[in-house]
Amino acid sequence: MLVIGVDYSGAKTDNNTWISRGIFSENTLTIESCEPITRGNLTSTLGKLNLPTIASIDFPFSVPEQFSKFWCPEAKDMTELWHATSGITLNDFLFFRDEFVKQHGEPKRFGDTLYPECYSCLHKANPNLVPMTFYGMQMLDQFKTRPDFSIPPLPSDSITQSVLLEAMPGAGLRAMGLPLRGTRMDAKHIESEK
Repeated sequence: MLVIGVDYSGAKTDNNTWISRGIFSENTLTIESCEPITRGNLTSTLGKLNLPTIASIDFPFSVPEQFSKFWCPEAKDMTELWHATSGITLNDFLFFRDEFVKQHGEPKRFGDTLYPECYSCLHKANPNLVPMTFYGMQMLDQFKTRPDFSIPPLPSDSITQSVLLEAMPGAGLRAMGLPLRGTRMDAKHIESEK
């Protein structure tokens, strides 16, 4: 099975996203490559995946419910939010984010509240999660109707599809008992979130 891990970046320069590829076989994951990739090339690479593949990507696949009702009240689910990003610019999205945050602060998605390592995807200071959330949702909009992709928690008809998973690296490290050293997380942030 092909396993892909993506350290996704929303940086303007689009040169900070990294992709790792490995093969999982007989309970062993063998890393075959790790290299930088642009967001456009990532979309193309994922679009050409051979089955079966699991791709874990570290950007928020959705936004807090309160923000979605403010920004796109007609959206019934996250796929409609993904589609809404395809019709606007990052600056438009930032405008909605800034207006919302003035009134409501930076709420987290429900799942993010379960892990002190997680920031709100509306967070703009280091780390700035807003561009990666926006560009990531635009990318997901291109895959939502493809029958060869499964994007949990959306319903899926087949177990043979390529699976795109939202990763929470800090939460994953904590679950495995590994240190957060070398990440943007620090003990001060984690303690303040408890």
